[in-house]
Amino acid sequence: MRELLLELSAKGKAGLKIVLPIVIAAVLFLVVVPTTHADPSSTIVPGPSDTYAPEDQFVPDYETNKPSVAKLTLTKILNDLQGKKASGSNKDITTVDTPGVGVTFYLTRVTPKPSLEPSAMQPSNPNTFQRLETYVGTTDTNGFIRNPSSPFPQGNGYWRGSSADGSLTGGIMNFPASNGSGGSNYYLLEEDTSSRNPYTNPSNSLFDPTYAAAEPEIFDLPHQTLNSTSSKDSVTGEIKPAQIRGSVYHLHLFPKNVISNDLIKTAKKVVDSDNIPRDSLYAQTGDTVSWEVKYRMYNDKSIDLGNRKLDLAEINQFVNDPANTGPFIVMADRLPSSLQMMQESQQFTLQWQLADGTIESRDLTTMVKYRDHIADNGGKPAGVGDNVSRDVIGPGVGSGNLLPTVSGTSCPDPANGNPQICGNLWTWGLDRQAGSYIIDQLKDQLKDQPKDQPNDKVAVNIWLSWTYNTKLTSSYGDLNANKPGLLINNVAAETIDSRKSGSGAFRANASLSSPGLQFVKTDKPESGSDPKGLAGAIFRLTKTSGDQTSYLYSNGRFYLDNSPDIPSGVKPVEAMSNQQGIVTFVGIPIVGIDQNNPSGPQKVIQTGFALKEYKAPEKFQIPTQAFTTVDFSAYSGLPVTSLARSRGGNGITADVSRLAFNSYETPGMRRVDGSYVFKNAQNEGITKGLENLPKNEWGGNLPLTGGRGILLILIAGAIIMLIGLLYRRHRRKKAFISELTDEN
Repeated sequence: MRELLLELSAKGKAGLKIVLPIVIAAVLFLVVVPTTHADPSSTIVPGPSDTYAPEDQFVPDYETNKPSVAKLTLTKILNDLQGKKASGSNKDITTVDTPGVGVTFYLTRVTPKPSLEPSAMQPSNPNTFQRLETYVGTTDTNGFIRNPSSPFPQGNGYWRGSSADGSLTGGIMNFPASNGSGGSNYYLLEEDTSSRNPYTNPSNSLFDPTYAAAEPEIFDLPHQTLNSTSSKDSVTGEIKPAQIRGSVYHLHLFPKNVISNDLIKTAKKVVDSDNIPRDSLYAQTGDTVSWEVKYRMYNDKSIDLGNRKLDLAEINQFVNDPANTGPFIVMADRLPSSLQMMQESQQFTLQWQLADGTIESRDLTTMVKYRDHIADNGGKPAGVGDNVSRDVIGPGVGSGNLLPTVSGTSCPDPANGNPQICGNLWTWGLDRQAGSYIIDQLKDQLKDQPKDQPNDKVAVNIWLSWTYNTKLTSSYGDLNANKPGLLINNVAAETIDSRKSGSGAFRANASLSSPGLQFVKTDKPESGSDPKGLAGAIFRLTKTSGDQTSYLYSNGRFYLDNSPDIPSGVKPVEAMSNQQGIVTFVGIPIVGIDQNNPSGPQKVIQTGFALKEYKAPEKFQIPTQAFTTVDFSAYSGLPVTSLARSRGGNGITADVSRLAFNSYETPGMRRVDGSYVFKNAQNEGITKGLENLPKNEWGGNLPLTGGRGILLILIAGAIIMLIGLLYRRHRRKKAFISELTDEN
């Protein structure tokens, strides 16, 4: 304004007389016309719809008494959304997000290079900023890094200083609220992508080949922003919406891992048996688990079949050829046998996200073909293991032969016909009808951009989404023998593009915490031979002492078989040995309401069970004793949130070292060279085995050498021998007395 007036003055008073009234009018307009921003005469009225929560410590610019320090809380979550900024509010957190555990972040204070403004700093261009001091933090079991309450915090989860040699110093309790010149400090946040990151290290149990680190980000602290809230006029008392400019003094960051894979599966939520949503991804028998499978499509204009990218142009070409009578995409989902598909819950949608952030969706449920259970007993998810080279879309596409049958396998209970026990494989596909609808909905995306529409209307993410619910049942366990303590769900996808690549199907899995136990049911091995697994044995859980004739049921209570007290729909908690003899319990109900605090949150209230063989494999004996202890005492008293977030990738597993099979313990579970005879689906060795002995040819039982049976036989034999000795001694004494009598 000042420069404008000087320029006008230099040109003469005549010009000033013409323009000055216009300038004054503009200034008066800006002063008089009301804005949506609150002012000191208004009071903020916080509400649930505010942009920021009280924990964010939002302070309006008009406040004169501002904090002198700022705080930063980082929450690392494993998310299936891409391109979201890390900075946000504490309101953005949801407890069902899976936390990133043990991930290190570097926080470096930065300033713009000379002649550059702060807005010109780009995290991907080191020439736009210069680095100053660096802070370091590693996420704890909840995914948090926070300012500690003391200068010497213990464990992970806190911001710490670092010296020039990279060694860590004390905890950083606060960050300065000013850069010394009245402005905010700027920080560069970077995720450690070295072998120290558990998700990128192949030797770590959390390793995920599809994981991609969070993108670097530069932000200010305190964070200058607008808060959508309400304000109350101090004179009139009127409350109305307001946009208030200010700063967040406790910034909450949620750096997300960037999606690098086209097929993604996630567990979305869990609802308990009372239809109450759990606040974490934890499930036990009776719970309902919601899943989502997403497949990414691309809006590239060129057709390049075989590059493993399903493009809209390729779908458009497919639907315009009448000879194509089959699907252009098929998905196959192998559910663990512990999950019951709730078919009516399945929903299929087309989703796309525009560059301006808008998300659009269309329902495809009625267009899906081949949505059914496939009686494939291969024991592996499609596209996994032995099935890698097998096309999910079979050669007879037109006849609907989506999944060729796998030979040489059988269902543990062929007469049952229950999908849970016979593969539990579910598939669906989309054909030309659905393809035509998709192209029609996204036809503008096939045009050249940005000539035909603004850049912010370009679809940056296009997905096919499949959502469904499953019930975690108490029968069978996991016949796929996945890692115990986790409920693991596998999916594969094949498209007209991936088939041309020759690299096999896309594969993905999702998991959540679920209390489990895993061991192997075996025969008695011959000396020098490996034990062999026995299929079809059924195990139940009972009490560790006292009455062991009642069994644990899905509601966490114990009942006798066929008791009239068993509620409707409540089933015994069981696990069956699969074809390899592996027994995997899933969803053992250890969480419930604490009767000493019935209004409090659910937590672990049952920590110990005894294991009992309920049904032996055909032609084998059944041990009569119960084995102790199936021990979960390490989790005693923990709330559900801790169970879900403290798993560290290892699941909620019973301590098998506390489970004593005694003389029934299978020897030779590990060979001389250190290799394991039995391995689970994740190729981890199984150390625990329980022997069964065969019945004799007359149908009776052979003596259990080494078991309690032999002890009884030994005792009986000792008694008989003792009686014999006493009788012999009595006979000898009687004979001696008789001889003395005869001599006299």
